Amino acid sequence: GINAEYGKQWYQRRVRGDSCLDAIKEKFKVPKSLLRVYFHYQPAYYRLHIHFAHMRYAVGAPVIGKSVSLLDVMQNIGLDNDYYQKATLCYYIKDGHALSETLDKHGLIVRD
Repeated sequence: GINAEYGKQWYQRRVRGDSCLDAIKEKFKVPKSLLRVYFHYQPAYYRLHIHFAHMRYAVGAPVIGKSVSLLDVMQNIGLDNDYYQKATLCYYIKDGHALSETLDKHGLIVRD
């Protein structure tokens, strides 16, 4: 799982080490200050990856209940090494989605 040491190493290698933010600035002329960097939840596929999105565009932008900011993840595991082993992550899915049906079968869907 994600813990402080894994998160720090991953962040240094993938974001800082590969200079992703600098590459985005150079190629697309988008400064770091205009980027949203986040994990999409539930992920489209189950391999750890992050999204970079321009703040001025709504398409692909993170949505409450569907994403977690990279800065929030780094802060959370900095506060508690096992934060994500203990935390409950809430997210929203549409009725009829395959995951919704599976969770509903097990009584894990909260409805008003």
